[in-house]
Amino acid sequence: MEVEPQLTLRGHTSAITSLVHSPSKRLLYSASLDSSIRVWSLPAAGHTTYAPYDASRAIGELVGHTDAVWGLALLRDENLLVSCGAEGSVKVWEVGSSSGVGSLKLSWGFNGLDSEEETSETPGATCLEPIKSDLKKVAVGYSNSVTKIFDVDTGKQLLTLQPDLSEGKHTFYQRSDIA
Repeated sequence: MEVEPQLTLRGHTSAITSLVHSPSKRLLYSASLDSSIRVWSLPAAGHTTYAPYDASRAIGELVGHTDAVWGLALLRDENLLVSCGAEGSVKVWEVGSSSGVGSLKLSWGFNGLDSEEETSETPGATCLEPIKSDLKKVAVGYSNSVTKIFDVDTGKQLLTLQPDLSEGKHTFYQRSDIA
């Protein structure tokens, strides 16, 4: 069985690292090593296979990361897009308009919005996942093996899961100084 391409989207200048689909708006968000997030319009299901390239599918770009964008997640009825990047930042975008292009609502680093402890050695944010039981929270994984949970409305760090490698095991424990 052969798989036929349905659509070609062009715009990134480097490898794509993450995709997220917004079914209600018929949009696709793509993140890339080129530090950009692009917004694409998807055609109706009955469009022609091998249709010619259509530049109008590129709707816009969300600009704010300064290094590779590794993760994307849609929250709250597809009205918020959360992204994380190699520079260590997490960004929350308001994308509630029908075009899916929006504005930066909030941005924070490794220690959350309410901390000023950022250094030049900030670990990169490598992945993220919404907490399905509470869509006001997102888990973010970092290049130093730490996972943190943040409130997406405030950027406040809620929980840190840190590996304990003292006995050659990769066991996570919760830091007690985070409320």
